[in-house]
Amino acid sequence: MPTLRVEVGESLGGERLDRAVALLTGIDRARAQALVAGGDVRLDGLVERRRARRLRPGEVLELAWNDPSQPRTPQAEPTVLFEDEDVIVVAKPAGLVTHRVHERDERPSVADWAQARWPELRLLDGEPLRRGLVHRLDVGTSGAMVLARTSRALEVLRVAVRAHEVERRYLALVAGAPPQRARIEAPIGRDLRDPARMAIVEGGRAAATELETRWVGPDTALVELVLETGRTHQIRVHLAAIGHPVVGDRRYGVATPDLARPFLHAWRVAFEHPTRGGRVVCEAPVPAELEAFARRAATSPVCGAGASA
Repeated sequence: MPTLRVEVGESLGGERLDRAVALLTGIDRARAQALVAGGDVRLDGLVERRRARRLRPGEVLELAWNDPSQPRTPQAEPTVLFEDEDVIVVAKPAGLVTHRVHERDERPSVADWAQARWPELRLLDGEPLRRGLVHRLDVGTSGAMVLARTSRALEVLRVAVRAHEVERRYLALVAGAPPQRARIEAPIGRDLRDPARMAIVEGGRAAATELETRWVGPDTALVELVLETGRTHQIRVHLAAIGHPVVGDRRYGVATPDLARPFLHAWRVAFEHPTRGGRVVCEAPVPAELEAFARRAATSPVCGAGASA
């Protein structure tokens, strides 16, 4: 059963109770009015049945309701790495989508999980299924993601992403032995032969990735990557283009029965705080299954697909 407990902020101050319930839960106005009239809504711990009651900043609104249209709860939920009144940083598990693509999409997502945990995100401008998201990660990629809790923070952070001022570092296990350091600059767009894939294409969007090799094993290497841009599937496409695709990536890389996901993890994110200044630095621990696979790859062949630059 979805639950809601939120302190009324300035954005909801003076709002009718029934409209506030509808805004915060995503249910329709008639359903919100029925919940208020039925005694299911509390303000500062007391049942409030007046649907036209105007909210006051600082009050605590509480509600629990049955809603069969809610997306499913993810089996593996994100972990909160940082949280204050403006910004949230979470560690996304692999297999969880960043956001659903349409209302009929029933997959659990980071965005829905976040809106359930921080209902004020539903008040932000933008597409309902993506509210609060500063950037995204592919479904098979784990690691650090940034969300905003206020409109001001969201605007500032999205500008910072576009200006390449948000540091995003990844770890990937790749086939072969890449150079110690490399800069990959190649435009990315839809693959003309398969629109479901991205590719290096003339006239695509500019994309740049920095690479540094941490260690080289018998047929793979662990590399650290820094995104200068954030194109769809950028790391996976760029690594495949230089002949060192991501291990476990069934679309662009090297499939292996011992790894059910791409070995790609967003291990660090850093940025200037959007409202109070100062540097926010968060690191997401490498998942246990990747740690174990990397230890084996450092000393033994794991994919049988050596490549060279």
